[in-house]
Amino acid sequence: MVYQIVFGGGSITSVKAQLDQIISYRILQELETKKKSITYLFPFDVAQFPVCLCFVRGDRGGSSSELAKQVKASIKYWDKDSEKYIDIIFPGWFFSKGKPVFILDVFLHEKNEIESMSKYRYSGETDLLLLNYRFNITRGMGDFSFEHTIVLLVEQMIQSGRINSIDGLIQELINHAKDIWKVTDKSKIWEISDKIGIRRGSVAFWRSIIHKIPIGGKIYKSLRPFCVCDLRKSAR
Repeated sequence: MVYQIVFGGGSITSVKAQLDQIISYRILQELETKKKSITYLFPFDVAQFPVCLCFVRGDRGGSSSELAKQVKASIKYWDKDSEKYIDIIFPGWFFSKGKPVFILDVFLHEKNEIESMSKYRYSGETDLLLLNYRFNITRGMGDFSFEHTIVLLVEQMIQSGRINSIDGLIQELINHAKDIWKVTDKSKIWEISDKIGIRRGSVAFWRSIIHKIPIGGKIYKSLRPFCVCDLRKSAR
């Protein structure tokens, strides 16, 4: 599901409130569908769900503006296709009369909040951050976790031939999220990273990259941007 920042209330706090509401509903659906107790279905306090923060500026000119046009054209499709499997968040964007609109001040505010929470620094172009949302089932509240994060620099990946478009990249993430869907306490980012490894190379090769073994070649260059990193402020 795609979350837009609502005009006049755009903040990470408001995004988390939306996520908490939707995830609580998903938990309730699981309980009603499977007719089991909450402690039986979820024998853990904190569940992890994959989210994708998409930093796409709508104020850029020249050829760079094409990415914003793609977002405008595809955002409703992503919303329907991602469903419960992955939550996609576009800081600075909201719907006005059914159409996506970009608000620069909201984008800057959201970007600054994310940077203050983590070691992430915006590239100035188009960045996708894939990370976990840790949700406390009992409290009905969650927060972004930057411990396992994949940072995807979209324009660099297009220019290097690693991907063809932002549409294809987000579709790949949605497909992998569908493959691993289950409410658990495990990191969804590691699971998605392994799916990417299987598709683009092999699990053994993927693990060798994660452990920083210096392997070169075409497959390495394709996989390298998808490595998991720790962007917590406390990380060394």
